Amino acid sequence: MIAFLARAAVRVERTVPEFLALQNPLPPGFEIGWDMGSGLLGKTGRGKQDQSQERGERKAGTVHAVDSLTKADDSLRHRPIITQAGACAGRRRVFLICAVVESGVAGPPDLLQRRKQAMTTARKILQLDAPFAMHLGGHLQQMQIAYETWGQLDAERSNAILVFTGLSPSAHAASCEDDPSPGWWEPMLGPDKPLDSHRYLIICVNSLGSCFGSTGPASVNPDTGKPYQADFPVLAIEDIARSAHLVVEALAIETLYAVVGPSMGGMSALAYCMFYPDASERMLSISSAARSLPFATAIRSLQREMIRTDPDWRQGSYPPGEGPIKGMRMARKLGMISYRSPQEWVQRFGRERVPEERKTGDAFAIDFEIEAYLEAHANKFTGQFDANCYLYLSRAMDLFDVADHGGSVDAGLSRIKLRQALVVGVETDILFPLHQQGELTIGLESAGIETEFVRLSSLQGHDSFLVDMDRLRPVVAKFFA
Repeated sequence: MIAFLARAAVRVERTVPEFLALQNPLPPGFEIGWDMGSGLLGKTGRGKQDQSQERGERKAGTVHAVDSLTKADDSLRHRPIITQAGACAGRRRVFLICAVVESGVAGPPDLLQRRKQAMTTARKILQLDAPFAMHLGGHLQQMQIAYETWGQLDAERSNAILVFTGLSPSAHAASCEDDPSPGWWEPMLGPDKPLDSHRYLIICVNSLGSCFGSTGPASVNPDTGKPYQADFPVLAIEDIARSAHLVVEALAIETLYAVVGPSMGGMSALAYCMFYPDASERMLSISSAARSLPFATAIRSLQREMIRTDPDWRQGSYPPGEGPIKGMRMARKLGMISYRSPQEWVQRFGRERVPEERKTGDAFAIDFEIEAYLEAHANKFTGQFDANCYLYLSRAMDLFDVADHGGSVDAGLSRIKLRQALVVGVETDILFPLHQQGELTIGLESAGIETEFVRLSSLQGHDSFLVDMDRLRPVVAKFFA
């Protein structure tokens, strides 16, 4: 029955009406209803047929016309769900279907507008109502993970690639029919690209702790009805890896063709392969490492301090839509300095000044083009990412250490049972310097894994995996050829 949920999830790529047409009637043990936003199952359970009829729900075992289902009153959350009773040792497993604005699912105008801005038809949500124990203590009573997919599974279900993101991206790694907007890795993923959606099913997850669909500090705590904010449990890279594996399980995939991760995503990929040694045959790690060095930790520590010392942070309890804007802008500027390289900026900006018409007359205002560049990136980032989510994910990168899983880096890497690995580093990366990818390569080889180490001479530093496609694309394409 779980396999049904997985297959259904893969099919929810367009609209809720199309999903509802997939199974009629539903298999025994499943029902369709509306997520009331309070306990998930508490108000859509079986045995409440009279109440469900009044609310616009329909009895278990039957999929009715979507027009009928959308007549629920406006007090509902307007999210159709399919539930399975008795799954997972007596606990109910819920798959939440992300209603899209264009699907015709009813909803208050303000809610529909927010959905237009916050989600796309391509995004899928795996929602679990069972408690999720966090690696460093505490738990989440309920959890959801947002993800997107490209391509199809083959008959053997053996061609899936799992992609972990860096700190700030969403699961929208590339455009697709349902969301033509460019993704953060657009040149790398899609038909006939290095991660070829004609050959593979590619799954990109939004990290646990983020603010683009997955549960994080900005999410509502079901125990209080308010956002977690600073009450969110301590987040670890291991939590990101384990939550992503729930998506893989829900899609009924036993073994991945490969797991891929750049930057923080490379740490998540390592954790995934340590926790689930038989779950992937290959790994691609780009500009990442087995742990952070003092320089990287110092940079991120200062970024967090910039955010936390902004009076508008309010100990993490800022109102929705507000927050430490000044702190986030400063943190982003420092981040950009660590993401790129001095060599690039000498070539790109030199001593160039901004045009006279852009000067304000302030003696300490922006005068150099490099200052204008940092200002533009800070302004672009403001409002796009929740400050508390940034703090938690940043801290998770510092806390991660492969040595925690065996006593040494080599011992931790010995837990990994891959057939093949590719480690890519960049000569100008000051955040994860090249020797860290060398250390990772040696450790994987010592574990008996066929590993290739590729050094890129890119000028763009740590961000090369996002911008220097001329050098990176051929390397990745060869690995997945």
